[in-house]
Amino acid sequence: MLRLQKCILTRLLSSPSTSPISPLHRLLSAAADSPAVSPSPSFAVEEYLVDTCGLTRAQALKASAKLSHLKSPSKPDAVLAFLAGLGLAPADIAAVVAKDPKFLCVGVERTLGPVVGGLTGLGISRSEILRLVSLAGGNFRCRSIVSKIRYYLSLFGSSENLLRALQRCCYLVGSDFDKVEPNVVLLRECGLSACDIAKLCIWKPRILTSKHEHVQAMVACAEGVGVPRGSRMFRHVLHAVEPLNKEKIAAKVEHLKTTFRWSDAEVKIALSKAPLVLTISKDTLQRKSEFLSCEVGLEPPYIAHRPGMLGLSLEGRLRPRKRGPDQLVPTVLTVTEFTVPSAQILIPGRRLEVSRPSPPRSRRQIQIRRGERSEREKKMVRVATYFAMTFGAFLFWESMDKVHVWIALHQDEKQERMERELEIQKMKAELMAQAKESES
Repeated sequence: MLRLQKCILTRLLSSPSTSPISPLHRLLSAAADSPAVSPSPSFAVEEYLVDTCGLTRAQALKASAKLSHLKSPSKPDAVLAFLAGLGLAPADIAAVVAKDPKFLCVGVERTLGPVVGGLTGLGISRSEILRLVSLAGGNFRCRSIVSKIRYYLSLFGSSENLLRALQRCCYLVGSDFDKVEPNVVLLRECGLSACDIAKLCIWKPRILTSKHEHVQAMVACAEGVGVPRGSRMFRHVLHAVEPLNKEKIAAKVEHLKTTFRWSDAEVKIALSKAPLVLTISKDTLQRKSEFLSCEVGLEPPYIAHRPGMLGLSLEGRLRPRKRGPDQLVPTVLTVTEFTVPSAQILIPGRRLEVSRPSPPRSRRQIQIRRGERSEREKKMVRVATYFAMTFGAFLFWESMDKVHVWIALHQDEKQERMERELEIQKMKAELMAQAKESES
């Protein structure tokens, strides 16, 4: 009997589902119709996990210690049938069981069925429920997951954003509201909107599950960097300082000051514009400092006011623009101190030629150059005016020819119309004369 049951379940798990999502009662009936087996002391949990669930021998040996109380495969069979009817692949079922062996002990009609029904009522699709089963693991066998998913849907804005956050922190749905809600309130007090909180927590969901004191310390570190609450960059600062503590941030700031020869004010300017510089490794910052300062010749204040270039790849974006290989567009850009925006350095398909700032000139030289520039500008204005007037005269005479043609045609039409009216009047007069003659 046990061997027959294992064969049936293996067929069920290996056969793909060809129909759309089945109704919930069909899943429950499929799980309930699985053949019941009387308790038998000969039931081998480890063999069941290997043969029916698809676990490896090592995984089964580890998981069987948590299932030693099972005396019959009836409840695991119902769970496997429910998951297979839901559309979960055999490999995914094996991963769920290996991650949480006690999933096989949960009640289908009492827990899994109401959970799937509640998630469907929240508007979560079948494919998203399958992903949620794989990500949530043991938390999926708790009926409280429905209320938690409802809360997180309002927080993240969509189920896709929630699943992206769960990929980075699967314990999100297992945390208590008493732990999550104070952190959300603190983020709102920092001036973050609902959209900002969702964007931040998608990438850093541990902010929600961390202790409230840790989040408060993180906010204090963000303010210590020089970005005030309520600014549009505060979310990015929180993203940067989340994995760091106060000592690591101080070490990063000191490294920036040493590497780029920045002052305290310049460090605050750079971090207020690009706080993710704190997440760049020291070796990468050192290489970019040598390239921008030594090879390109940019001054430290210039880099501090344009820190966005530090987030770009040195070999993929910055160095090719300086070398200017033959396959790129041969457009030359000249970088002088505080004159060229950093965005021009980042234009794809352009090479960069570096020139030092020219030495200072005397006032007389400056006046001469300004006079030469004004003369050139006047000459260009005269030439442009001449061509504009010539082109305007050409357009005028072309339009006058069209006007003359239109007037001539209009006069011809008017003459023809008058001739037709005269002929009609003559015919009327002749007809009236004939009528009078016939009456007399």
